[in-house]
Amino acid sequence: HDHEQVEAEDFIPNLSSKTLSERPRIWIRAFSLWWQSPWFGIGLGQYNINVQNEFGWVTNVHNVYLNILTECGILVFIPFCILLGRFVYKMRSNDKIMPVLISILVISFFENLFDKSFPWILMCSWIVATGIEETP
Repeated sequence: HDHEQVEAEDFIPNLSSKTLSERPRIWIRAFSLWWQSPWFGIGLGQYNINVQNEFGWVTNVHNVYLNILTECGILVFIPFCILLGRFVYKMRSNDKIMPVLISILVISFFENLFDKSFPWILMCSWIVATGIEETP
């Protein structure tokens, strides 16, 4: 087996990346698609299909929250935000989880970490948020 040499540069984001420079355009397109079907969204996975011809490559929204809004609509986005807020509120006193959670929440504004497993993330978020016991 040939193994490629791993360099430090392999872990540094490519700031000249096409998706990085195109994100404002990608986000504007996501909002315009959402506006076409604000209540129910355009459907899971439909953003990629809708923008493939426009951008010349398959891309995701690069924003978890905007992705949920665009593909699932406001009827899923609001409960998702409520569940997420409830989870963050319940975890607020956990010094081990909060830094990681805050990092994931912030990164999610700029990258869609869960692009290929979005339905699982929604389900897991719901399970975790509703399964947290009240602390005295």
